[in-house]
Amino acid sequence: MDGTVGTVTPQKTASAMKQKKGIGGMVLVGLGVVMVLGVLAVVFGFTTGDLSYGRLRNKVGEAVPALASNDDGWNTVTDTDGGFTIAMPGETTPISVVYPPVENGRMVGWSAHIGSDTLLSVQYGKIITVPGENAQATLNRLGDAWIYGTGKVDTRKETTFQGYPALDYKIGNVKVLGKDATQRTILFLKGDTLYVLQSQSIYADNPSFSRFADSMHFTT
Repeated sequence: MDGTVGTVTPQKTASAMKQKKGIGGMVLVGLGVVMVLGVLAVVFGFTTGDLSYGRLRNKVGEAVPALASNDDGWNTVTDTDGGFTIAMPGETTPISVVYPPVENGRMVGWSAHIGSDTLLSVQYGKIITVPGENAQATLNRLGDAWIYGTGKVDTRKETTFQGYPALDYKIGNVKVLGKDATQRTILFLKGDTLYVLQSQSIYADNPSFSRFADSMHFTT
């Protein structure tokens, strides 16, 4: 050491330059994703209402399944007693709901939240049969009992779900986590078991319901 104070000139190391370049690339990719979602939103006609990334992703995924995310927090729930698998978001919670028309007076199943905006649930139970009642009459009785007192029934349609007799309800004036919401409910009979697929959401079209219901597969 000779006591001389030298001048140190900052140098951009190869690592720093590479990191900066990498960050720039990530920004460009992010902007590209936003632009693609925006274009697809226009193409598929959902340019009004909630245009959050999550909802656009779900809507685009429904319209173009190949573009759906494989890592967006949805998981497959396997229920061996119910004999099915189904996709649900985030953490699932086992539920038991009082419902006198089924054995033991309770429906069991699973529920899951999407933030504080949507509640999805699947429930099932062995029905108590009434002599001389056909499947559609049984379903009508069970369906009307299920939705009684939940809200204003906007539509009620007799249909099928995966080939099984079903009822499809759209209900207004309900609450989800304290917020005004709408409800979509499909009830169907598979043998002597009643299944209920339900979505309560602050979004009128219950955008996650199709993905949820369409993912149901029977294992028995």
